[in-house]
Amino acid sequence: MFDFYLEVKQPINQIKLIDPSLKKGEFFSQTNYEEVKHQKSPLYLIGYTYKGVEPFILDNDNIFVCWVGLIYPTISTSEKWGYERKLNADEISHLYNSYGCDIIKYIKGNFALIIYDKIHYKVYSFTGKSGLLKLFYYDFGEGLILSTSIDSIINSQYYKREIEHIAVYETLIFSYPLGNITYGKNIFVLDNHSYLIYDTNNTKLSISKYYDFTNILSSKYKYNWEETYKLTPELFNKAVDILVNGEDKINEALTGGFDSRTLLSRTYQIKDRIQFYSWGSSLKSYDVKVPLSIAQKFKLNYKWIQFGNEFLKDYITYAEQLQYLSDGFGNIKRCNQMYSKKLLSEYARFNVTGAIGSELLRPNNGLDTNILPAMKDIVFQNAISKDRISNNIKKLNSFYNNEFKIQLQDDVINHIYIELCKYMVFEESYLNLYNYTISQSLWKFFGQEFHSSRIFEFTVTPYSDDDFIEFIVQTPVPNLNQHAFERNAKDLKNGQLFYLSILKTNLPQLTKIKTNRGYTPAQLQSCLYPINILIPFLLVRLDSKYLNKTSAYNATSWNKEIYKRKEEVLMYSDKIFQCIDPNNVSDREYSLKSWILEYLM
Repeated sequence: MFDFYLEVKQPINQIKLIDPSLKKGEFFSQTNYEEVKHQKSPLYLIGYTYKGVEPFILDNDNIFVCWVGLIYPTISTSEKWGYERKLNADEISHLYNSYGCDIIKYIKGNFALIIYDKIHYKVYSFTGKSGLLKLFYYDFGEGLILSTSIDSIINSQYYKREIEHIAVYETLIFSYPLGNITYGKNIFVLDNHSYLIYDTNNTKLSISKYYDFTNILSSKYKYNWEETYKLTPELFNKAVDILVNGEDKINEALTGGFDSRTLLSRTYQIKDRIQFYSWGSSLKSYDVKVPLSIAQKFKLNYKWIQFGNEFLKDYITYAEQLQYLSDGFGNIKRCNQMYSKKLLSEYARFNVTGAIGSELLRPNNGLDTNILPAMKDIVFQNAISKDRISNNIKKLNSFYNNEFKIQLQDDVINHIYIELCKYMVFEESYLNLYNYTISQSLWKFFGQEFHSSRIFEFTVTPYSDDDFIEFIVQTPVPNLNQHAFERNAKDLKNGQLFYLSILKTNLPQLTKIKTNRGYTPAQLQSCLYPINILIPFLLVRLDSKYLNKTSAYNATSWNKEIYKRKEEVLMYSDKIFQCIDPNNVSDREYSLKSWILEYLM
């Protein structure tokens, strides 16, 4: 399945079936889907699966299992039970019978998993530790709703529509809400390091936290740099192998950077099953030029997804599709994902990318993705401060009426403080930053892409592999953030040497081909570093940042057309929202306001 709505209610009455995808005719038309229905007290399920593909469901006298996404065994599970590829229902049932709710410690992947233990009358809900596929829940007193779509909860007979303004306010500042809140009041998202327990006898809901990085980060790293580079290739290759093992056809991202090139170094041996791809508006984009040259040299099946007229004529549709399928968390400037994933699904419904590699392995440098300036100012400190939070959230000038904004601010400050206290537990600012980054910001930011693309395909990345991340946090990598946002040459080298050790092991030829940064991976080990990479880096930077700024994509220009055609969204005002100037609107403001008006009002 790629979507489900599950009601847990004792007893089940004859109720009107609430379709978890009310806009399926508009948004699901490309998927060639089939409905899945299941009703056996106390569970009431409706879901969707690709036509001809069996839904991920098991139901017997002792257990009911259903899930969305892909579930794999950890390395220790593979060694003990011999599982070497994605798990099926019987294997998941076996692991639950062996470990109970601790099953989450023995599986990994991108998934939302529901297990109903019929012997003990308890429902357990899990998501992958990466959190890249989301599971939402709503406790309405008499029962519980679990769904991969917020819209299905909003439209259920048990929910009264209400906006969670704290979540909205935080998104305007940080690009996503903190903690488990969503834009629907009392609709929560399951935290990626916790699981849900629901007792169907007494309708009691509880959330149990099973993991955090604090203890590991509190200890001195286990491996030095030499040991780290020596061990990395084997662990990375295992993370890749388990993803591609048994998959028939595969889409694989191939950009101009290090992450996807390193992935290619391992999957090259099965290249005949793979369609490699990258996207951009023109051949001047380095994320088209570089992968195209690699594809020609290594005879790869490569697809350039061009953002031309075919994409632009339906741009508004793709923007609305992203908003719906991301449950409001997606920004319209990233709606190229919907167009791209639709095209890719014609070849395969499995996609492996290099996402999260840079954010995991190198110091935080950018301030336009998972960490925005306001979050940097708050979390990159040796202690949390309400004054610092207050100074940053008051920078919000538009969207809300001033009176309502002032009333809301204390609640927002308190919520941010409570959430960040969970991660800012160190005296060293760089550890607070890294702890927050890998615990929360990665799944909060990248999750909107992975989650929304489930309609077309399931997307995975070896860089979110639990075993690989567990290894990385025991190396000197977290220490690289001592110089975060400074672009320190030594830290840059140490971070990128991860890729070089893997490339040299798997496919050394790739070390001598230029990246989209203007230099080759091999140049990192030159005695002339960093002087030898400075000029080529600056030339590429000049070209891509100024001379051919829109060669990749030009969302700023494209979104202006949406603002013109959807002016009623910007002009809407009441006692809470104010009008937004079409000439001075951010894509984040428009994305949020349009989703709220469409789905919560």
